[in-house]
Amino acid sequence: MSAGNRPCAPLLVTVNVTTRCNLDCVYCYMQPRSGVDMPRAEFERVIDELSARGVFLVTLSGGEPFLHPEFPELFRYAHKRFAHVMTLTNGTALRSCHLDAIHEVLNEKGAVTIQVSLDAIDVRMNALTRAPSRRTLRTIRQLTSIGCHVIVAIVVTRHNIAAVRPTIEALAEHTRWFHLMAVQDIRSKMGIERELESELAMRSALWSELRALAAARDLAINLPADECASGCATGAPCMAGFSTFVIDPDLKVRPCDRVTDVVIGNLREATIPDIWNGEAALGVIRRDEPICRSPARWERLASPVTR
Repeated sequence: MSAGNRPCAPLLVTVNVTTRCNLDCVYCYMQPRSGVDMPRAEFERVIDELSARGVFLVTLSGGEPFLHPEFPELFRYAHKRFAHVMTLTNGTALRSCHLDAIHEVLNEKGAVTIQVSLDAIDVRMNALTRAPSRRTLRTIRQLTSIGCHVIVAIVVTRHNIAAVRPTIEALAEHTRWFHLMAVQDIRSKMGIERELESELAMRSALWSELRALAAARDLAINLPADECASGCATGAPCMAGFSTFVIDPDLKVRPCDRVTDVVIGNLREATIPDIWNGEAALGVIRRDEPICRSPARWERLASPVTR
């Protein structure tokens, strides 16, 4: 990918406010779990700098962001500084203080987007890859009932592929937005793709079914371009370091949320422009395939995380 049309700052930034999580999803790339929370003062400084640089969308994630002890304040602050904020959650950790903050932002802005991860409405099936689904289902109902824009994120595996359509049909009474992802190997979970991926013929048949379902019921179902040449899990050309980057709780900056051990800078030591225009970041976009498909080669492009 050429750097010639690269924006002067990232367009999309994920801010991981904590590495803590109360689940142990089998395909999770956030490994190992260090239990670190981003200090509130540093979070606000990062959000201010991202806003000043013209970042379009900030995603609040983790770990499980709702486990951060000051997440209501972080949530309010991010929404105060940005028009476009998305929060990613497993839907099992929301408390009344979180719902109060969401209500407040809804009243001020009129819209809040939260992506909730759920692989199947069947309790035992969801537990095969994530956890029993009762609390997550309750959270989806709570959030949509107060007016949140809820996206349900589903990772398609051999365990749940037969349940994906019934899950979408059941949840369509609460939301019309669904984001599907395929399992993909990354360095912290090598071998997980082979262990969990479903058969290509089954996936292709499911994509066809879901396209028809989306048209028939006016649903927005984002499907992966499953066998795209780039190998990117989202089905899009790899944007690592080209229009996106990730900031971890210790303020280390990475080009991609799926690769946890390649760092291109640290916001405690450098500014966003310094990192964005630095040699490590520029080296990232000079490759000919995504980082998650050739991890050994990427070690030469940026320094691994020191733990």
